[in-house]
Amino acid sequence: MSKQHNFDEFFESAMRQDPGYGLPKSFLQGVNDRIARKLAFRIQLKMLGRTAIVLALLTVAVFVGNYVVNAFFPKYAEFTISGYVVAGVSFLILFLLFMDRVVLGYLENRQQEHSGM
Repeated sequence: MSKQHNFDEFFESAMRQDPGYGLPKSFLQGVNDRIARKLAFRIQLKMLGRTAIVLALLTVAVFVGNYVVNAFFPKYAEFTISGYVVAGVSFLILFLLFMDRVVLGYLENRQQEHSGM
């Protein structure tokens, strides 16, 4: 035990040796595809969020417009749009966009991922 070992030399020599195995040629393509799918999913979620904000603002604008017409112009109250109908239509549009862009896109990517293996 009189001899001291320098573990840095062992580590460096081990790191310089060929490990004897390699990654498959399709590895980089698979990683790129997964990254692209995740980025596309995030972009779709952001777009859906923006659409939800726009629809919510339109619904609020209809409610405010109905209040203004009913408060200041009661003779035109029969021409207002029901805020609940607008809220329902906005929810339906948001649901359809969510199913179309996010869920179907996710399922398509999962199917491609499993068929590619």
